[in-house]
Amino acid sequence: MPKHQYNVKHMNIDRIKFSSKKEASHYLNLGKRKLDKEVKYFLRQVPFDLGKNGTYFCDFLVVWADDTVSFEDAKSPASSYMAGKKALAEVKYNVKINQI
Repeated sequence: MPKHQYNVKHMNIDRIKFSSKKEASHYLNLGKRKLDKEVKYFLRQVPFDLGKNGTYFCDFLVVWADDTVSFEDAKSPASSYMAGKKALAEVKYNVKINQI
C-alpha cells in the first residue's frame, strides 16, 4: 500500500474504515460518551453540498444530551484545499465545524 501524503494511518473499527487514527479514536470517544448518556447520537461523514465546488464531508455530526448539535472534524489542517471547502461549508450552511 502506498504511503499517504500526510503520513496518516488508515484504521478499521467495527467494520468501518477510518482515514486516520485520530478519526478512529474520536469515533471510540463518541461511542463511550453515548454509553455515558452525554451524547444522544452521532453521524459520520456528513456531506455538505457546495454546488459547483463539490462536496465537503465533515467527519462527525454530534447531537448532545442537551439537544445542542456540533460538527467535528478530525482532519489535519495541512490541506489549504480542504480548509477552503470547510470555510465554504461553514458560510453556506451557517455552521461552525470544530477541528479536533
